[in-house]
Amino acid sequence: MIASPEPGNGAAGLFSMPVSEFPGAEPAPVIFETEGRKRRLLADRIIQGEGEPIAGPDPEKEVTVTNTGSWMGPDITIATANEAKVRALGRVWDLDGRSAEICQIDWRGPG
Repeated sequence: MIASPEPGNGAAGLFSMPVSEFPGAEPAPVIFETEGRKRRLLADRIIQGEGEPIAGPDPEKEVTVTNTGSWMGPDITIATANEAKVRALGRVWDLDGRSAEICQIDWRGPG
């Protein structure tokens, strides 16, 4: 379980503590796009996000943290959210200009 407070699940487990009930889910088509160094995630009007790796000493290489053991993936690219909005549960979260992480996620699931 990703949002488990069990040891080894990292900061994601913290989100499970203040949530006392599951408010539901809404199905939506998900689109991932890459344009140059930018990555986009779109899920209808629910999630609209675009991130771009931050600049490092060598402009040809992305700034990465490797061998993290994170539930997201072992290698994470440090990025900035150029555009990031989440619209859900009657609220809108505007995360433009905040930090972002880019990583390869294994979406296959169990079995």
